[in-house]
Amino acid sequence: MGELLRSAREAAGLSGRGAAKAASISETRWRQLESGVNDGRPTSAPLATLRSAAQAVGADVADVLRAAGFGEPEDWEPAPPPRIRQLDVSDLTPMQVAQVRGYIAGLKDGGINSPGCQREPSSAKPTLKTGRPV
Repeated sequence: MGELLRSAREAAGLSGRGAAKAASISETRWRQLESGVNDGRPTSAPLATLRSAAQAVGADVADVLRAAGFGEPEDWEPAPPPRIRQLDVSDLTPMQVAQVRGYIAGLKDGGINSPGCQREPSSAKPTLKTGRPV
């Protein structure tokens, strides 16, 4: 498992710190996963941590989980749904809320400084904590 993560990280051109950040784990934890050792003992990690680590470096999730002893895909717990965050704008002025909406729209459309962006604008409208569509 560790060698799969290391190879994928290097192929992606990421440092250990960059890979850890992308996986939302500590750099120490990333080193443990790559080395396979934690305090002199073989390291282990929850399926969700390994899934996140593999995705962060572009490794095949199934290969990493198999190498870690999780068996076959039908044995794995489902991936958690993506987290949806709400932005509390109740203390912002109407002008600031409009600026936030514009910023989010720009992100969804690939940003104004993203030439060649092939992503289509999303028609889904996120809502703010105030209940107003963005």
